[in-house]
Amino acid sequence: MTEVAAAASAAGLASLGIQCCKGLTTYYNSYKAYDEQIGAVHEQIQVLTALFEMLERVLSQNAANPSQASSLQKVDEILNMCQGRLQVLQAFLETCRSVALPNSTAVLLQKIKARALFPFKKKTLLTLRENVQSLRDDIQFALSVLQMYVSAILNSAEMLKLTQK
Repeated sequence: MTEVAAAASAAGLASLGIQCCKGLTTYYNSYKAYDEQIGAVHEQIQVLTALFEMLERVLSQNAANPSQASSLQKVDEILNMCQGRLQVLQAFLETCRSVALPNSTAVLLQKIKARALFPFKKKTLLTLRENVQSLRDDIQFALSVLQMYVSAILNSAEMLKLTQK
């Protein structure tokens, strides 16, 4: 895969991650105060969103840099491993959007307490939380890989300057 294709693929997956996370954040935002688990999932999704945004920024800044080719390919490989979980997250978001939510607070509290709505069931929240955590770990790893490559390049540049003096 060429550097440009790797950057485009990684950037596309990062963009998909941002869209999914923002959609889920918006969906759960109104309900995070009603239940500790909903609040925890909402918080984890916000962290994952920030990681995807950071990754997208780093990828766009380094996409045209030929010295970053190997790091971009590694990040692309990591993100390709995440692709299945991102698709699960996207499907989950679509399911959430299709569930009609109650329009009054009293009914909402009653429904959440009974865990009658799919997006608020304990098992659903735990599964979502595990998926988000797994993606977060992989994105943090991808960012670490990029950081190592950038550090190596900076160290090489410093060594080159020292040898030229």
